[in-house]
Amino acid sequence: KISKDIVIFLGTAVAGLAIWLSISIFTGRREAWDSEYFFRIGLPCMALVSAFVGFVRPGRPWLWGIATVILQPIALYWGAEVGPFGPIGLLFFAAYAVVLSLCAMAGGYLRQRLLCE
Repeated sequence: KISKDIVIFLGTAVAGLAIWLSISIFTGRREAWDSEYFFRIGLPCMALVSAFVGFVRPGRPWLWGIATVILQPIALYWGAEVGPFGPIGLLFFAAYAVVLSLCAMAGGYLRQRLLCE
């Protein structure tokens, strides 16, 4: 039996990957964050996904921020030659995971306030 958290983790990871790939394909850039659309559309969409999942499953909000970005480094580095700045990209993904985890915590907090749990 697969737990709900695993299904939600995978769904959140796929949603984050879809956002990354959509921006990358739409702008023609391998690195989605090289486009202004990543910061105007992509990151806010990922924040909403994380907040929503944090609202639905408030137990471990840090996990949902990680889930949102976990597949994006694979998409970035898949088949590409990783240069000397490759590890710096991982630091950016980690920073986005922290920010998105805070969004998930906000979703959990909102649930607590609205449902008086």
